[in-house]
Amino acid sequence: MAADRSAGETLKRVLVTGATGFLGRRVVARLVERGIEVTAHGNSRAFRDLGEVRLDKRFDAVESMQGDLADYDIATDLLGSWRWNAVVNLAGPVTSGNEDLRTGIAVVTAHERIALHVKRFAEDARIVHASSMTVYGVPEQVDVDEYHPTRPVHLYGLAKLVAECILLVDPATDAWVLRLPGLFSEDRASGALFHFCRAARAGEPIRVTTATPTAWNVLHVDDAADAIVRALTATGKPRTAINISYDEPVDLIAVAKLIAAHAGAGSTVEAAVAHPPFRMNATRAKQSLGWKPPTLRERLTKLYADYAAT
Repeated sequence: MAADRSAGETLKRVLVTGATGFLGRRVVARLVERGIEVTAHGNSRAFRDLGEVRLDKRFDAVESMQGDLADYDIATDLLGSWRWNAVVNLAGPVTSGNEDLRTGIAVVTAHERIALHVKRFAEDARIVHASSMTVYGVPEQVDVDEYHPTRPVHLYGLAKLVAECILLVDPATDAWVLRLPGLFSEDRASGALFHFCRAARAGEPIRVTTATPTAWNVLHVDDAADAIVRALTATGKPRTAINISYDEPVDLIAVAKLIAAHAGAGSTVEAAVAHPPFRMNATRAKQSLGWKPPTLRERLTKLYADYAAT
């Protein structure tokens, strides 16, 4: 049984699964900066000693590990000789939610097995697990806290919910499950925010093309990494997942209008339908993690400025 951590406990060794991904690389960087010994696991591609991350000499000592953690034999080989104080679990396939049934079932199975294997081998370690706002499905109200019903509308959301249940079902497991919105950053050339900024900079209309009313929320990847690092040494044991957000209502059209305002009079917003605001209530994150993120407006202002500069 994993014991409760004392405030400020120092971690010596941390395993980061899914370390080659968009969020994983940020988490590895934060931990290395703190002088923590990191093992970086990847599966989707050979990461060649962490690829571009190795351009920073601070990463020379990061240990690399590769293999499919959804496979029991591979997971046993990689994790069986457990040597870490904590694990940040970011591994698992990510989909758009529009995949066919066969693919969707494979996604659910992969996330289920990864969660089971991590829990099995990290018996005496802290587990920090990245989940998703997709577990809520279509929210019943604007203000959504962690006790809001979870009703995912596609199989990726179900995959994230199943993994949550595996890690949280046993109160003896030292698991911190963080529900994250969609992630963005200045160097990610994809997603709604990138296309909004590109159109605004070009003086073109910002077109919100989502055809059905969509509850939507976003978080800068650096803020997500900060929350994960905080969870590694937070005290106590949460009994539910924790929302990580800017703790404010967010909707597609309002965000598009904010970006258009930065571009000046030449940019307008076009939308086929109205989209509901969605506030992921972050009260618990503030209480248990000391969560003090910037505002979404601050992040979007910097985002547009960086896009405009490049």
